[in-house]
Amino acid sequence: MLVVGVDEAGYGPLLGPLVVAGSAFRVPHPAGPAGDVVPDADAAGSRVRRALCGRGRGEPRLRVDDSKRVYSRGGLDALERPILALLSARGDAWPAAFDDLLVRVGVDPGARRGREWYAGEPPRFPLRHGPEEIDDEARDLRVRLEREDVEFVALTAEVVTEDRLNALFAESGNKSDTLFDLSATVLARLAAAAQPGESVLAVMDRQGGRKRYQGPLSRRFPEFFPWTLAESATSSRYRLDRADGAWHVEFRVGGDASAPQVALASMLAKYLREVFMGLWNEWFATLCPDVRPTAGYTQDGRRWLDESRPARAAAGIADDVLVRTR
Repeated sequence: MLVVGVDEAGYGPLLGPLVVAGSAFRVPHPAGPAGDVVPDADAAGSRVRRALCGRGRGEPRLRVDDSKRVYSRGGLDALERPILALLSARGDAWPAAFDDLLVRVGVDPGARRGREWYAGEPPRFPLRHGPEEIDDEARDLRVRLEREDVEFVALTAEVVTEDRLNALFAESGNKSDTLFDLSATVLARLAAAAQPGESVLAVMDRQGGRKRYQGPLSRRFPEFFPWTLAESATSSRYRLDRADGAWHVEFRVGGDASAPQVALASMLAKYLREVFMGLWNEWFATLCPDVRPTAGYTQDGRRWLDESRPARAAAGIADDVLVRTR
C-alpha cells in the first residue's frame, strides 16, 4: 500500500510563499477491523515512524514531528537533517545545491527566478550539516527502512509565490479552496507512484474549519466515486473508488503531530519556506538595511511593509507584487 502525507507551511502569513508538500512510502497493507475496506492508518503510520525514528534503546534516530515544534527547538538544522537523509537513503547523492533540492522535490527552480528577492544563492548547501553527517544519517536510515519493510517513494512540494498565489485566489474566489486544490495536486502527484492495483492511504492535516470534503474530492477527482466513511470533529475519512485501485483519504486534526508521513511533509514545507524567506530578507536588507527582517506573518508583515515603504517606492516595487490579497 502507498502511504501518503500532505501538509502546508505559510497559509496564514501576509508575505512570502505558500508551500504545500507531501511524502510517500510503501508499506505492507495495514488491514483494519473491516479488512481491506478500511485500512488502519495508525498502523501504517506506526511502521513509518519506526523506520524514520527508530525503536528507542539508544539506536540512531531522526526527529520527525510537527514542523513548528521541530523548528522552535532545533531551527533549520532539525528540519534539514531528515529531509536530506531521506533523499539520500536510496543511494542517491544528496542535493549539492538548493536548486538541486528543489528539482529533487519536483519544484522548478524558475519559481524563485521570477522575483529578484528569491533569486539569490544560499551561502552554502546543506545549510546546517556537512555531507559526512548526511551520509551517516542516510546509512542508518536505510537499515531501519529495510528492517521495518518500508520503502521510501518520494518527497514533493509546490512552492507558490505571492503573484501566483494571488492569481489562484482570484480564480477560486476562496482561500480555503485554493489550499485544497494545491493539496490535491500534491496528493495526485504522489499517488501516481502507486503500482497497478495498489491502494493509496493518504492523511492530510485538517484544513481550517472545513469538516466535509466529499464534494471537493468529487470535483477534483471526477474519475473516482467518493464514499464518506466518517466525518467528526477530529477526522473526516473518505474512500475513492475506481477500477485500478481505491484511495482512502483522511483529513485529520493535528495530522502533523500524529502521522509521521504528514509530519515529514510539514517539515519539508517549513524548510522550503524558511529558505525562501531567508533569501527574501537577505535581498531586502540591501535595499532597506535599516528595516528589521520579517517572517511575513500578519502583524510583523504590516510593520515591515510600513518601514520599507519609502525604499520600495524608490525602487518601484509595488505592494501588489509582495502582499497577498487573502
